[in-house]
Amino acid sequence: MRTARRLWLSLLCFLLLPQGVDAVVCRLSKVKGFDAEYARAKPVVGGNVSSLEQMKVYVTARGDDIYLQGNYVTQGADYPTKVADNPGDLDMGVLVYNLVGQESESGVSGARFSEAYRNIPLYFDERFVNSSKFRNIDLAGNENLFLVSDGKERRAYRLDTEQGSKWFAEYAPHILGDADTSHAGIAESLAAMPFVSGDVRILSLTTNTSTKRALEELVPAANRIAFDFSTIDRLKALLVEHRGKTILQFGHIEGTEFVTHDAAGQVIFRIPVEEFKHIAAECCQITVFAFGCNSARTGGDGVVGEFNTVDAVHRFAGALTADSYLSFFQKLAGEGERSVSFVINNYTSADGQEEAVLHVHRGSDKKALREVVADAPPAATVHIYRPIPAPPQPPQPIQSESTTTDVPGTAGSSNGSITCLYVFAALLVIGVIIYIARRAA
Repeated sequence: MRTARRLWLSLLCFLLLPQGVDAVVCRLSKVKGFDAEYARAKPVVGGNVSSLEQMKVYVTARGDDIYLQGNYVTQGADYPTKVADNPGDLDMGVLVYNLVGQESESGVSGARFSEAYRNIPLYFDERFVNSSKFRNIDLAGNENLFLVSDGKERRAYRLDTEQGSKWFAEYAPHILGDADTSHAGIAESLAAMPFVSGDVRILSLTTNTSTKRALEELVPAANRIAFDFSTIDRLKALLVEHRGKTILQFGHIEGTEFVTHDAAGQVIFRIPVEEFKHIAAECCQITVFAFGCNSARTGGDGVVGEFNTVDAVHRFAGALTADSYLSFFQKLAGEGERSVSFVINNYTSADGQEEAVLHVHRGSDKKALREVVADAPPAATVHIYRPIPAPPQPPQPIQSESTTTDVPGTAGSSNGSITCLYVFAALLVIGVIIYIARRAA
C-alpha cells in the first residue's frame, strides 16, 4: 500500500510542482536563486549518472524552502534534476522521486524506484538538520543517511524521541555522537595520538580474582600498575612514578566515584573521577582513559552483561597492537555479537586540556543509539583526560658572545660591526693627523 501511495503522490507532486508559485522541478543547469546551494551540492553528488544504483542526493534547507539536488540524469534531459519546494506533509521518497521523474518520462516505475530508494545515499547538511520545519520529515524507506558538515561526510542516524527527531553522526567506526560538529574533535584527537604500547599502563581498581588472573596472563608486567587500595596518597605516588605515560584505568563506578569492593562486598577504596583527573593534571601530566563499569547494573562478581572488567582486560590485551588511539578504541569495540559502541556524551578542549565522556553500549551502532534515546543506562563509561602539549616554539637564534671587547652591542650584531668600524676610522684619522704633524715639523 505504501508503494502505491508513494507513486500516486509522486505523480501528483510532479505534475503540480512546475505550476506552483513556491515550487520548482528543474532539469536545466540550475534553479534561479539557488546558486549557493548548487555549489555546495555539486562536489557531494559528483558526476552525472544514468543508473539509480549510482544516484546520490544532496538535501538542504533555506528558511521554509527545501532544496534537493541529485546526480541522476533523467532520460532525454541534459542535466540532473533539482527540486526547490515549500512542502507540506510530503515525505522524502516523494521528493526524491521527482528527481527521477514519472514513469512516462524516466521509464522508472514506482515499484522500481521504491526498491532502489532504500539504498540511495541521502546527504543532509547542517541547515537541514537544524531546521525545525524539516528535521522531522518522513524518511521511511531509506536508512542510507549521511551528514555533510565541516567539509566531511559522515554516516548519520535519525531516531525519534518524545521531543522529536534526534540526529546522530558516526565520527569514526563505533564512535558516535550528536550531530554537533564539536563532537568530531575527540575522534580527530584520538586519530592524531600515536599508540605506543610501551608507554601504556593498566591500572585495575577491582579485586575480582578473574580480572586479576586475566591481567597477569594477558598483559605484560611492564604495562601493569600494582595498587594495594590503601590510600589516595599512595595512588598519587604510583602515578608520579609513571609521569608522562598513558593510564588505562578500569573498575566499577558508583555515581561519580570509582569504588573498590572486597570479596565480602565491603568498600575498601574509593576515589572521585574528578579527583583522579586532578591528580593526573597536578603531578604527572599523564593521559587518562578511565573505564568504569556501572555498578547499578553489576552483580556481586562484577559482571555487566558482556562488558565487564574481565572482558575489558581481554579487549585491552588485544588492542595493544593499535597504531593510534582511534584504532585502539576500534579494537576495543570489537565486531559481531559481542561488539560495543562508544557514544560521545561530552567533549571539551580548552585551557590546555582535553576532556571527553563516552558511554559504552552493547551491540550495533543503531542498537546503541536506541538505548541512548530511551535513556537506558550504559554498560560502562569512559572518562578521557589529556593535557594538550604546548605548540612547539620556533628556534631562537643563538647570540655569540664577544671575548675581545666589553663594548655594548658588539657581540653578534650589526650594531657591533658598525661600532668597530667607527673605532677603526677614528684610529685611522688620528694616525693621519699624527703623520701630517710630523711631516710638518
